Amino acid sequence: MLLTSCRLARRPESRALSTVIARQRLPNGGWRTLTAQSTHMVGRRDSAPPSASTSLRQAFIAAVMPKGWPETTNTNYAAYVRWTAVGLVSGRVQSVLATQASLFAIGLGAGAVPMAAAIQWVLKDGVGHLGAIVYATAVNTRFDADAKRHRFRSVVAATAADAIAVVMPLWPGMFMPMASASAVLSSTSSVATVSARARIYASFSTGGNLADLSRAGQSQSKICSLMGTGLGATLSWVLGPEPLVVLAACTPLAAVSIAAMYRSSSLVVLPSLNLQRTELLFLDMLRQLPEHPVGAQHGSAGGAAAPLGATELLSLDAPPPAAIAREETFARDYVSVLGADSELQLQPLLGPATGGVQFWLRAGATADLRAVRPLLPSGTGDAVAAAADAAEASGGWCAAWHGTDPDGTVAASAAETTAAAPLYAIAHRAAAAAEAGGAAAATAQVLVWHRAEATAEAKLRAVWHACLLRHHHAAWTQPPDTDAATATATAATVATRPLDELHALAHASWPHALEAMRRSGWDVGRVYLDGDGACLEPG
Repeated sequence: MLLTSCRLARRPESRALSTVIARQRLPNGGWRTLTAQSTHMVGRRDSAPPSASTSLRQAFIAAVMPKGWPETTNTNYAAYVRWTAVGLVSGRVQSVLATQASLFAIGLGAGAVPMAAAIQWVLKDGVGHLGAIVYATAVNTRFDADAKRHRFRSVVAATAADAIAVVMPLWPGMFMPMASASAVLSSTSSVATVSARARIYASFSTGGNLADLSRAGQSQSKICSLMGTGLGATLSWVLGPEPLVVLAACTPLAAVSIAAMYRSSSLVVLPSLNLQRTELLFLDMLRQLPEHPVGAQHGSAGGAAAPLGATELLSLDAPPPAAIAREETFARDYVSVLGADSELQLQPLLGPATGGVQFWLRAGATADLRAVRPLLPSGTGDAVAAAADAAEASGGWCAAWHGTDPDGTVAASAAETTAAAPLYAIAHRAAAAAEAGGAAAATAQVLVWHRAEATAEAKLRAVWHACLLRHHHAAWTQPPDTDAATATATAATVATRPLDELHALAHASWPHALEAMRRSGWDVGRVYLDGDGACLEPG
């Protein structure tokens, strides 16, 4: 009887066998195993609870990194944060030293601050805010197009602002102009940093967590600011108010800040396309195109001449954004990789700029009005045609509308596009063409205008066409040699034949170039190729 009772007592225990049903990640790190028994479910931690130091480290990471890091960011993010932290701390230390120098310049160290000095201190901030507004309005979308450049320049501007503030005590009578210049540089630096930050954070996001990345960036900035303020206050107490001593201390700090911010900016990979990234990308693909344009004759294996078909364009490969980021320059002005023998102008204003328009254009942004004379439709009258012919003869410009036929097929030639639905206009002139008065153009020129409602892909296509002309500019700027017997007969066609072939190659190769960019991860729907913004519409 007793034995039977013991067996019955042990039977429920034997039925309560554990069955693993799932594993769950714990919010504070680690995993636990969920097991099911006959009467309830049990959660058992797979490892020992974290130590106090590990818990603090996890709390710090949760504060300064986006949730789910590193899975929710790309691989460059951690290095970007480290270099940015170095730059922010050193920059904050020099800013504290510069603020101390400014206060001594206004007379704070000599006792009570006069009312006039207090008013100047307020006024210089107002001048700085006004300068920042003007700067931001002039730059506008270029913050998106060139985020790395403007972020780096913001660091340089902040360094220059601190340098001016440090030396202000040397010239106390120049406080207002020097303080205003420092305030303008400081305010423009802040605007550039904030404006470029969104595009840079978006490049690191892989999980739709842009807002969380911004939150983490703000936390990183605040922590670095606290550290820099503490170090700067200590260093200012050690150095004292002597301007030259403070300047000597700020010099290595500025060098560290600029170098660290340059290194962190170089880790940013932007998949959007501005002019520099577009030219770097297109140059790589243009080098893959066949040497002979579409429609040209080239020797086959048997020695016979065969036409070059579109099948030879199917192997285009586009370098990925990370490869282009390694070649991208942002510390100095961009010089076109397509060479100095040809010049590209994107949507320049035709004729002289007048009135307030001059403020919005870079120097030399306007184009020769004769560049669009060839776009005049035929049959507009003998007088107009004669004037156009005369202008073309003196200016050397050729121009045409390009794009697609109404049914969406690629136009076979520029002549066919004039009767279809054009997407963009291209004008070009050889370097040897004579200007009015007998002067020669220094370089070959290619001008591009988009239509007002052009899509991102249409803008990319226009720049692809222009880059192809520039890449092969020798074909239409230096006609092939001809003997004396045929020179007269071919004079009218020798310059136009290569251009027709290049236009055909641009149209035929574009679909393959676009597909190659998509395969490589480029955001072909977000481009910044508006140039000076003076779009053109057919009459």
